[in-house]
Amino acid sequence: MRIIDEVERYLFISASTIQGAGAGLFAGNNIQKGRPVCEYKGDIFEDYEDLEKSGRYNYTLQMGIEKTSPVYSITHEHTGKVIDSHPAFSKEAIGLGGFINDSLGPRLRMKQDYVDSVKELTLSFDNQSSVTSLTDIDKTKDWKIKMGFNVTAYSVPNEDKIIMMSLRDIKGGEEIFFDYGDNYWLPYIKLIAKQNQMKNKQEEEGKKTVPVMNKEDFDKAFAKE
Repeated sequence: MRIIDEVERYLFISASTIQGAGAGLFAGNNIQKGRPVCEYKGDIFEDYEDLEKSGRYNYTLQMGIEKTSPVYSITHEHTGKVIDSHPAFSKEAIGLGGFINDSLGPRLRMKQDYVDSVKELTLSFDNQSSVTSLTDIDKTKDWKIKMGFNVTAYSVPNEDKIIMMSLRDIKGGEEIFFDYGDNYWLPYIKLIAKQNQMKNKQEEEGKKTVPVMNKEDFDKAFAKE
C-alpha cells in the first residue's frame, strides 16, 4: 500500500468513532468550509462490471450478501469510470479518501425517519425527482450536513481523480464522514432484512407451546390399574 495524497493537510488515520467500522479518517487541524480535504484515487476501472471481473471483492460474499460489495470504490461523475483505492489490492498509489467512513450505515438507513427525510428532500426538488438546479444542489448539501456528513465528492474534469471537499467548517479532531449513498448499502439492507425475518420466524416458532396435562388428567393416565 502506497499513500500519496497531494491535497491533504494534517489528516490522520485512527480508530473510527463508529463501532465496528475499523479505521477512520480525522482532521488534525480546523478545516474551513469549501476547502479540499483529501484525494480519492487508486486503480482505475472502466465500470463496476470491470471491477467485479477483477475478483478483488469476492471476499465480501462471505458476509452473506447477494453480490460483491466494492467497499473502497467510487464513480467519477464525468467519465463514469470507477476509482478503487483498496489498501491491500490497489497497484497504484491511493489517497486518503478511501479511509473515510459513512456516518449512516444500513441499520440507520432502514429507520423510518431517514426514509421520510429522503422523501421530503426529493419532493422539494424543482422536478420532485432529481437534482436539476443550483437550488437543489444547496438543498442536498444542507441535507447531508443535517445527516452528519462533512465532506462531498468533487470529480475533477478530464482527470481520473476525485477531491473530497468540506461541506462545512470541520474542527480539528473530528472524524471525516461521506455519504456512500443508498445503492452502496442496499445489499446490506437486504441481508439485515432477511436476518430479521428469520429471527422473527424463530421467535414465533419458539412461542408455540406443547399442551401440558393438568394434575387430574395426569393422575388418570398413569393410575395403577
